[in-house]
Amino acid sequence: KDMSIDQPIEPRAPIELDPNLLDIPVGFVIRGWREYKGLKLTELATSSGVKKGYLSQIEHGKIQMPNSQVLRKLSAALGISPWDLIHRQFPEATQ
Repeated sequence: KDMSIDQPIEPRAPIELDPNLLDIPVGFVIRGWREYKGLKLTELATSSGVKKGYLSQIEHGKIQMPNSQVLRKLSAALGISPWDLIHRQFPEATQ
């Protein structure tokens, strides 16, 4: 399936979503996935094409919700769905 960054993110089948999870900044989830995959910040920035400083701001919660293009780039580099980030799915919750 083509995951062009210009296409809207298609929804997946409904999942049981804990509304409290949405209070967690998406950057914390990105960091969790990055660390789970054993990547350094620089490695994820390079593989995703997202600037290191911008990625750092996302991970530290200074940017609450990056746009869909950034989410798509990061999720592709992490090998996950953008929906895992949007729905705050941490690695242990999806394995």
